[in-house]
Amino acid sequence: MASARYTLNIDQEDLKPDAPVEYTREQKIANWWHYHWKLLAAVAVAALVAVYFIYDAVRQVRPDYQVALVSAAPMPQAVGEQLSAALAACAQDVNEDGKVIVEIKPYQITFETPDFGDSQAADMGQAMADMTGGYTQMTQTTLLSTDLSAGDSVIFLLEDVEGFQTAYGVLADRHGQLPQTEYSM
Repeated sequence: MASARYTLNIDQEDLKPDAPVEYTREQKIANWWHYHWKLLAAVAVAALVAVYFIYDAVRQVRPDYQVALVSAAPMPQAVGEQLSAALAACAQDVNEDGKVIVEIKPYQITFETPDFGDSQAADMGQAMADMTGGYTQMTQTTLLSTDLSAGDSVIFLLEDVEGFQTAYGVLADRHGQLPQTEYSM
């Protein structure tokens, strides 16, 4: 019970609860919006991201064949387009989308071990070129390893068949030997 000093000057009318207030439709909407606008903004952003990913997945062109071209020299883009067109003329529409698309994935990898001669580079420019070539080699090797792991490429055009087999071991038959076929580029 309340202390007498708190209830000394209180009328009985002050103890009655206030009558409930009837809000208009606009006031109810404004009140709801005040408390829920952040949630609606988050849902709208999530919906836009989902629509973007679905649109991207539907519109993405999927090739019928992926061909890995592994060579020591870089392949010019025009040569890759001509090779892709020549292979597409011979191929079938595997994914039945009405188009035959052959994607050429060039990998610039040298399977020879570099000969650095003496331990010190005579020219700083040559040392930098060797280092940059090593980074390119490492990047291309990683990309090719990813391609092999995922099984993306179904055809391999190789400049150095023995070096590729030594590095990756994917061309061997079940006895570990290369097929007895003449390879030529």
